[in-house]
Amino acid sequence: MNNPPINLQNAVNNLLKDFEPADNILVACSGGADSLALAWTSQVVTERIGLNLIAVIIDHQLIKESSQVAQDAKKKCEDFGIEKVVIKQIEVKDDNDGLEAAARKARYEAFEELVNEFNAKAVLLAHTQDDQAETVLMRLTRGSGAKSLSAMKEVSGKYLRPFLHIRKKELVNALEKENISYWQDPANTNYKFLRAKVRHELMPKLIEILGDSVIDSLDKTSELLKEDNEALDLIAQESYEKLNKELNVRSEEH
Repeated sequence: MNNPPINLQNAVNNLLKDFEPADNILVACSGGADSLALAWTSQVVTERIGLNLIAVIIDHQLIKESSQVAQDAKKKCEDFGIEKVVIKQIEVKDDNDGLEAAARKARYEAFEELVNEFNAKAVLLAHTQDDQAETVLMRLTRGSGAKSLSAMKEVSGKYLRPFLHIRKKELVNALEKENISYWQDPANTNYKFLRAKVRHELMPKLIEILGDSVIDSLDKTSELLKEDNEALDLIAQESYEKLNKELNVRSEEH
């Protein structure tokens, strides 16, 4: 098997280069194209720079074949050369926010447990530029402000998204070039989920009308809003600290 494309390696390396040798890094892998590309790339990069990579596969147990899907993903990760692969089964309890939100909540709770178990310094997630564009669109429909439209971040605490500004089709092309098969989650085409509708109905229509560059444009909009929101937060914090200092001085004077 050849190494992943250099732009994928660079994206992962840029977020991992400042970690200490032998740090434990988790990479989330579902067996889908995006996460397999990330696991493959992360193995190459972490081996080169001396980090310990642990692949984690979250089995949501929402479909009858979930256990087999998890085992297949584990085998793929091992084929990439990842020595430590963990499958964690979770229970998703549907609530008022819907199954999609409940699955996400349970998944991140599992990530936190695994971070503590392995004393991991980071968790790599395989969100792509396409995912970011979809997220921005979905939040627009809810009348969101700048903070919400900033959407996902490349670095959010321990959670790192190296492929956030890379198109999904690049990842798929990289896998197919090496004849690496991947799982296609049926939930991604289940129209009871909003993201599936956006992905398969709204986004193709936008691309048809506005061109393929609309994905990049939505991503750039998110980045600009993130910068604006961070600047406003900084100004607000500085103003608060200045005012608080002035109030303390006046209090001492009296």
